[in-house]
Amino acid sequence: SGGSGNDYYSVDSASDTVTELAGEGIDTVSASTTSYTLGSNVENLYFYSYGSSSYTTGYGNELDNVISGNYSSDNSLYGNAGNDTLYGGSGNDYLDGGTGNDALYGYAGNDYLNGGTGNDAMSGGSGN
Repeated sequence: SGGSGNDYYSVDSASDTVTELAGEGIDTVSASTTSYTLGSNVENLYFYSYGSSSYTTGYGNELDNVISGNYSSDNSLYGNAGNDTLYGGSGNDYLDGGTGNDALYGYAGNDYLNGGTGNDAMSGGSGN
C-alpha cells in the first residue's frame, strides 16, 4: 500500500492487489498482465508488454480514471463511473466509458467506442 502523495505500482498478475486510502494523491498501476481491475482510490492504469500482442482487458472504478491499453494489442477498456479517459492502440479496441463525461481515443485499428451516459468525446482514429 502507498502513502500520501502520488504512488506508482507495477503489477504482473491480475490477482495483485493495490491498496490506497482516499485523498492520498494520484496513484498509477502499470500492468504487465492481460487483465487488471483498479481497486478503490487508484486513478490510473497503464498496460505494457515487451513485444507481446496479447489481448488486454482493463476496468476502472468510481474515480476519474486514465486507462491506456497495450499499444500493440487488441484492448477492451471499461471506465465505469467517473469522467474517464481511455486510450486504445494500434489493434482492434473496444472502449466503453460507462457513466460520466468521458474521452475515448481508439487510434489505429477497427475500434468500437461506446461513451455510455454523459457528454463524451470520441475519436476512432484510422481504421473502421
